[in-house]
Formats: sequence, C-alpha cells, structure tokens
Amino acid sequence: MPVVASDEKSGLAVCVATRLDELSPYADQWNRLAYESVQQKPSLSYAWISSFLEHRMRPRESWFCLLGLKGQELVGVLPVVVKPRGLFGLGPHRLCTPADFHTLSVDLLARPEHLGAIIPLFLRAIDKVQPRWFCLEVSHIQETSPSIAAIGAGLPGVTTVTRYDGFGYFLKLPENLELIRSTWSYNFRKQMNRVGRRLRELNGFKENVLRGKDATVESFQKLLDVEASGWKGRRGTAIKISPSLAQFYISLCQRLAEAGWLELYFLEVEGKTIAASMVVRLRSTGVGLKIAYDEAYQKYSPGYLIIEYKLREAIALHQIDTFDFVSDSKWQKSLGPSTRDYFSLYIYPRHPIPLLFGACPRKAYLFLRRVPGVLPVYRWLARLRRREERE
Repeated sequence: MPVVASDEKSGLAVCVATRLDELSPYADQWNRLAYESVQQKPSLSYAWISSFLEHRMRPRESWFCLLGLKGQELVGVLPVVVKPRGLFGLGPHRLCTPADFHTLSVDLLARPEHLGAIIPLFLRAIDKVQPRWFCLEVSHIQETSPSIAAIGAGLPGVTTVTRYDGFGYFLKLPENLELIRSTWSYNFRKQMNRVGRRLRELNGFKENVLRGKDATVESFQKLLDVEASGWKGRRGTAIKISPSLAQFYISLCQRLAEAGWLELYFLEVEGKTIAASMVVRLRSTGVGLKIAYDEAYQKYSPGYLIIEYKLREAIALHQIDTFDFVSDSKWQKSLGPSTRDYFSLYIYPRHPIPLLFGACPRKAYLFLRRVPGVLPVYRWLARLRRREERE
C-alpha cells in the first residue's frame, strides 16, 4: 500500500487501502484498537467496517481506508466512503465515515497518545487521495469521543462545524439486578414480576446464551426468523427480507464471533424460540444491537424479559460496567437508563467552494434551527431521511 502522508517527528505514516484484502492483515490490531478505545463501539472495529464495505456500499459509491502506522504497529484508522458527485458528476467529492440505519457512530479511531498528530496526517492524506474533496462528515459520535475535543481545538487548513445529533440510552451496572429494578416504576416492576412468573410456568421454559465462537451463524438465523415473523416481516423491514442486509449481519456475526465479542441470547418455551437478542461485549461495555420476539407471546413481554436476562448475566459475570442500548427508543425509557449525547462533525477544507456552499450555509442552518417554527420542519425532514435509509 502506498504511503500518502508521514511525519518524521512523530514517526507516523499513513497508508491508503482500497481493497478488502489490504485490510485483513491488520484485522487483529484494528479490533484491539476498537476494544481498548474510549468510545467502546463495535462499529469502530475491523469486524464491522469490513462487513459494511463488503455488503452495504450503495451504487456509485467507492471507499478508501487510511491506516496510521508507527513502524509495523497500527495506531489509527479512518474509513472513508466517497459519495457520488452531484451536478452531472462534475461536483466536488463528498466524503463520510460509513453510515446507514444499521451502522451508526463510526468515529476516527486512534491510540490516545497519537491522536493529536494523526488527525492532521489523515487530512493531508485525504488531500492526496481526493484532491477535490468538499466535506468529510463524521456522523453520530458520542460526546466522550476524543475526536470531538481534538478537532474542536482547531486544525490547520480546515473549518469544522459541530451539530447536535440526538442522544442514546445506557445503563451503568450496579452490583445486582435488584438495584436496577428499584429504579423502575412500581407498576412496571409489578408487571415484570407477573409476566416473568407466568412465562416460567409454561412448558419447556429455558434461557440460553451463546458466546464467542459458540454463537454460530445458524444460531443467529433464529433471531432473523423471529424478527421476520412479526411486524417487521409484514412491513418488509426485517433483516431476512433484504439479501444484502442479511449477508452484512451474517458476515458481521462471523467476524464478531471470531474476535470473541459476540453474545446471542434466547428465550424458549414450548419447543420454540420466542425472543432473541444480539449483544457485543467489549472491554467494559455490552452493546445491545438487535432484539426480536414472537408476537404470539406478546402478553408475556418477552422483549423486556430478555433484556432483564441480559442484564442479569452481565452483572453476574462482572466483566462489564455499562450496557449501551445505542438508540433512544421510547420503550427503553421504562428501564430507567441514563442518556448520552451524540454529535456529527463536518470538516471543510478552507477553499472558496467548500466554505461558501458548505460551511457557511450549515452554520446559518444551525443558527436558524433556533428560530421558532424551523425546528419542527427540520425534524420532519430528518424523519424522511431516516425512513429512506431504512428502505
């Protein structure tokens, strides 16, 4: 792979990869960076990004990946998707980190001690790879991301705009599950006790968890089957219905299992699976990615009960201290979670076109959002965009 930027003082060099086989030799080092990162997001890993680049690229999109090296050691990664040019293919290149409805929060990844030096190198590398780039969007990254502080401190040659991008729920795990349950409302706690007792009385009730390499693709297929049996199947949004999306998740599960991070949870009664969930366990965080249940058993609240099972297992193992729900779904609020803010970063090179048609309009737009009546229109447009991404 060619070296496109280097810094003698820090000893760092940036190489550019444009094929998946160029990324695979760095798989273990890349996964280790994600596992040890402050962000604690599986979407930063080789397992996730390689699956996205293999199965989720849209027509006319291309990609390249910047690898920051110190000698033979991988110390930073920035995957970049190149969007199709507008204006009959004559416009400048719009760049972003991998993102769609199933891939959120892909941040710049780097060892903390190298972050300050590697970000300018990555930007210099982008200038070499895509000389006419218009903007780099780093979307939906959490407030504790080192990138926000490093980029917000100012970078030479670029202008940065930061946009608030909603929040997500998470739970700090105490010593036992009862401490979590004590934060629930009396009615909700009473309901969970009642439906849990009734479900356990059914014939063949069983809780089961598969971890690491035991979490096979065949086991994951159970989750896909349960999801497709309900409203997502009827609406055509279930994973199983989209071949490319199903293959993305299958490849992702294979790679997460090989890394030892994947956990699959199941509730079974009467000889069949009635609820299933997918969790990725990193250094200090469990990330809940997918959950599905059989609507024929809806009166037993299997979705909530399998979450309770996941939390009970996580606390019992004492291996993580946080459970991240990722999203801000209203039904999760009953569990008494805390919230974490997310932001998107827009990085524009200081050239006339990006500044006049990119940075300045976006800053004006963010200002106008504060004007009464503008925010509801913005939210309506955002819902339309999310709907298109789902489809």
